[in-house]
Amino acid sequence: MICERRGVTSLAKAGPGSGPIAYDWLRRAIDHYESADEVGPEGNEEALLRWNTCSRVIMRNHHVRPLPEEPEHTMLE
Repeated sequence: MICERRGVTSLAKAGPGSGPIAYDWLRRAIDHYESADEVGPEGNEEALLRWNTCSRVIMRNHHVRPLPEEPEHTMLE
């Protein structure tokens, strides 16, 4: 939940680069919730509900995206 809260807080600040920062935190939270769902007690839906919340935040905010990958530099001969 800490990663989720950090993501939402980063998003709320709306400063430069806040979208990719929020995305990174929310993706970390999603990964943790997936792990928790696998080992948690049967019938406990908390991890799944939190996972859905993070996913919805990412889907609803067009600027919450990962940083574009930098192209690899090639050596000129």
